[in-house]
Formats: sequence, structure tokens, C-alpha cells
Amino acid sequence: MEKPLVSILIPVYNASVDVKTTLMSCLNQNYLNFEIVVINDGSDDNTVNFINEINDDRIKLYNKIHNGISEALNFGLKKCNGEFIARFDGNEIMDENRLSIQVEYMLNNSDCDVLTTNLWAFKNNQYLFAYTMDSCVITKDELMQWNSVAHPTIMFRKKSLEKLPFIYEQYYDGCEDYRLWFHCIDNGLKIHRINYKSIIWFTEKLEHENVNKLTRRMKNLYLENQGELTCIVITHNEYVEALKTILSIKGTTKNTNILLIDDYSNDGLNYEEMCKNNNVRYIRTNNFLGNAKCKDFGVDLCETEYFTIIECGARFYDDDWDEKILCYLKKDNNILLCPKISEIKYINGEYFNENNKNKMMVNYNGGYVDFCKNDTLISSKYIKSNFNSNLDLEEVTCINSDLFATSKKWWNTINGLKFFDGDGYEDIFLSIKNYMLGGKNILCKNWNCGKVSKNKKYNMYNYFILIWFFFTEEKYEYYVNNLKEYISKEEYINIISKFRLNSLHLIEYLDSFNHSIVNTIDKFIEQNASYLYMVNKNV
Repeated sequence: MEKPLVSILIPVYNASVDVKTTLMSCLNQNYLNFEIVVINDGSDDNTVNFINEINDDRIKLYNKIHNGISEALNFGLKKCNGEFIARFDGNEIMDENRLSIQVEYMLNNSDCDVLTTNLWAFKNNQYLFAYTMDSCVITKDELMQWNSVAHPTIMFRKKSLEKLPFIYEQYYDGCEDYRLWFHCIDNGLKIHRINYKSIIWFTEKLEHENVNKLTRRMKNLYLENQGELTCIVITHNEYVEALKTILSIKGTTKNTNILLIDDYSNDGLNYEEMCKNNNVRYIRTNNFLGNAKCKDFGVDLCETEYFTIIECGARFYDDDWDEKILCYLKKDNNILLCPKISEIKYINGEYFNENNKNKMMVNYNGGYVDFCKNDTLISSKYIKSNFNSNLDLEEVTCINSDLFATSKKWWNTINGLKFFDGDGYEDIFLSIKNYMLGGKNILCKNWNCGKVSKNKKYNMYNYFILIWFFFTEEKYEYYVNNLKEYISKEEYINIISKFRLNSLHLIEYLDSFNHSIVNTIDKFIEQNASYLYMVNKNV
């Protein structure tokens, strides 16, 4: 069978009313070398039955769980075999000449990566208007005015899409196409328009309910922000997540600077150029430091009084959240302020809950420290249920160190993560020190973020520093014995050797800390127990 030159990509979700008419208009093209790739995004009506009633080998149906249009399109692009990909929706009619006209243009214009056309628009079977715009190359200035590229008219050059670090973003579901046009131009792709009406577009509503908010976020990406808050983003070999995190910050803030700490990435990708293209300050470490040292390193380089620490994989869901955070920090400098964090899963190349649509996937809604009464290790426990929802700010006993905000003055007062190495236990160490020195660990319930879940390898040296720093005599011996049960003898010897090398500076640091404390470790444990009691009582 001849390999198709064109793949018509159609995502459908509960499209039973129109899908057969749509597919027949595709099959009636006067151009013949094509396939139709239909992605059923978890429809629960008769969509699949109607598709299967059409007996044509050119139709290839793929079923997936419902996860929104962006991930349906990303999934579908991987299934397309054609050199050219024609986008279409399940409720439209294609002009019989569409493919022949667009294919001819693409073959004759090798500089064209994306080709759009005009269209007719109908609502409730009543004619609304026609896109009738002259042929041209689409510019960013034109797109800043409005979305002049009609998504279902598009023909892509597949090899051009493969140059992009990512294609459709679930974060922008509702105007995923508009975001993609900017992303294409930012990466050097050319979008052409020809003055030809290729489809009849039927719509029940002209705007997605979130389109105005998402459009505003997207345009914010191209503003040069300078403000009182610095977002310190830490990455190691996470180019796509670093870029997505930066774009999410820029899209939802007006008063921020962004500093990317590249922790000696060795994946061969150009993080410095990515930062330059997005007006982000870039610093690369001279060797691999790990998250804890990178956080201290980033704060040292921070040029504003207030900052947020953000590990890669974050998404932000509230517009102008920076102004809110600055207001809280200015009222009380001695706090570590955390957002409510929802879990984003990335499974087999597909994001789940990147747009925060599933409100049940909250991963951090406050936290406490589990002091291991059953011969286990001390650990942080995050609360996932919602209680005290009427409060904007709530004091908790353990922050989430993946994403928090504070002032530079207070960070230096508590000495940040000094003597910590690699990853692990930063949340407990910071939370206890903060409380003992008179600060507060605060959950900001009207600051909503998402974080891509990933596994971390905890550095047990940090755990040893934690128990050595806060506990003496019997408790210290108890926790050390527990630690020995969890690690090898060789690892424990290495920890002790490293500790002894730093012991003089650690003792000086601990002595200074003990002269500054406002609350004891026993007082923290007492408050931690009270907080846990309140949580259990209200959940």
C-alpha cells in the first residue's frame, strides 16, 4: 500500500451528531493520496459506532482515555504517516479541493512550514461570517492583535513540527492553537496564509470559556517584566520542563524577574539560548551541585529582596499571583510561603492535569513532620484534602521545598540550606529552622500551582545533618540507629567521614543557631502534633 503523503488528523470527543458528515467530506476529496487519523478522546456517546459504520481503509481510528484536545492532538501526531498533516475537527465540512490546493502550495513553497486558509463560519446552521484575508506570511505582530490563523484549516509540514521542543500544551487547552502559532514563530517556523476558503466551520459558541484568560497569559510572554520578585528556577537535564516552567511564570505575572540556575546540564541542549529568547537571566554551575546547594546559590545571585524558589516542572494557574505574594511578604518578612500544589502526571509522553482541570489531584494542601514512632525515618507528610477553605493564609508545620517564597533577608537569617548536599529533607530542615528562629510556615490557599511529579533520590547525608542539628542524647541515638537500619554500613561510614570534614564549621553554625532560637525543638514537635490533631479532626 502506498504511503500517504497527507494525514488528515481529527480529534473527536462526543461528536456523534456530525462526525459521519465530516468524514464523508474528507473521503470526497479530489486528491487521493491521504489517510484519515481519528483520535477518539474517550467519547461516551455513539461517536465510535458512527465512525465504524463507514467502511473505508483510509480511516484509522485510535481510542484513548479522555484527557483534552492538546494531548489528543499530540497523541494523533505520533500516529500520522504523512509528510503533510491536515488538521480538522469532527464537526466541519471540507471543501473537495482543499487537499489538492494545499499540497500543491506546500510542494512549491519549501519555506512554508504551516499553511492556513480562509473559511466560512456557521452557528446553528446560520451563516455568521467568512474569513477573507489576503495571502501573506503571518507575523507575531498580527497574532498579537488576534488569532488570525484558523486551526482546522491548517496543513503542517511534519518534519517542521519535529523541530519544536513540544507542540500542543494542555496548559493552554481552549486556545492551544493560538499558543502553537507563537511557539512556531519563536522557533523560526514560517506560517503562510492563502486566500482560499477551505472549510465550512460550524460552532456552537465562538469562545472557549477560558480563552480570554489564556490569551492574556500568552501575550504576557512577550512583555519585558522587571519587578520586585525574582523567580529562581532550578534545572538539570530538563530542557522542556524548564521552558514550560518559565513560560508559565511569564504568562501569569507582571512584576517578576526570572533567574534560571542550570545545574551543569549535560543533555546537549542550549539552555542559554532558550533563556536569551525568553528574556531570562541564565547562570550555569561549574559542576553538579544538586537542588539544596542550587537554592542557596540562586538566592546569593538574586538581585531583589523577595524571591520564589521553583524546581522544574511547575505550572501557575492564578493571574498576577506575583502581586499577591509580594503583598503577603511585605506584611510579614519572617515567613516561608507555599502555594497549594496540584499533581501533574507525565506518563508515556502524555501530561495529565497540566491545566488543573482535575481539582481532586491536590498533592500539597499543607504539611507536617512525621517523627517516626515506629522505627522508621523522619519524613514530611503532605495533606491532600481541603479544610479551613475559608482561610487565605494558614500556618502549617512543614512547607513544600519544591516551590516557596520568602525574603532574602529572612533566608540569610535562617541560613537557608547551608551544609545540605544534593536532594532530600530540605522541606523538614527549613521548616524546623524557620519555626525555631521565630518564623512561620504559611500555606497560601489562594495561590494555586501544579507540579510535575517525579522521583527523587534522597541524600542520606542530609538526613544525618538533620538529626544531628536538632536532637541530642537519647533522641539523637534513636534516630541514628534507625538510619543505620536503612542504609549500608559503607554508606554510613561515608556519611560520618564527610561529617567530620565539615564538623568544625557545623559546630560553629549550630552554636550560632542555638544562641538565636526563639522556640525549642520540643516546642516545634508540640505544635506539629497540635496541627496534625487539627487536620485529623477536620478532614
